[in-house]
Amino acid sequence: QNSKGHLLGHVRDLGTDPNDPATRIYTTSAAQPWHTDSADIVGLLCLQQAVKGGHSGVVSSTAVFDEVRRRDEDAANALLEFYLWDRKGEVPDGKAPFFGVPVFTEINGRMVSMHDRSFIDAAQTRFTTEDGVPRLTDR
Repeated sequence: QNSKGHLLGHVRDLGTDPNDPATRIYTTSAAQPWHTDSADIVGLLCLQQAVKGGHSGVVSSTAVFDEVRRRDEDAANALLEFYLWDRKGEVPDGKAPFFGVPVFTEINGRMVSMHDRSFIDAAQTRFTTEDGVPRLTDR
């Protein structure tokens, strides 16, 4: 559910600018990078095939984390740290316009993942260290 109360997200080009940090990428014709959706179940239904692009893929985020950990323990540990996300204008009363969340964390014995680099990059673009958003490092 988003701030507008939508239970289903419609991926369609509304003509919004994909380079605007406040834009939700699914409202543009730009390609979406790999990301997680905040749901236990995700379904994809295509009502009208795109002239070009429109390819989708699904992968287990737990399998991704396990493979990263197998290849590079330091990289896996970095993914357990908090990253600040821009709320992109969907700010609840009394909350900051950004929030922190790890890419991977364990809750009740289950691996949970939340990642969308565009929200992290937007926080880097729209806010400063004085706002409470430290700069990302090359690590």
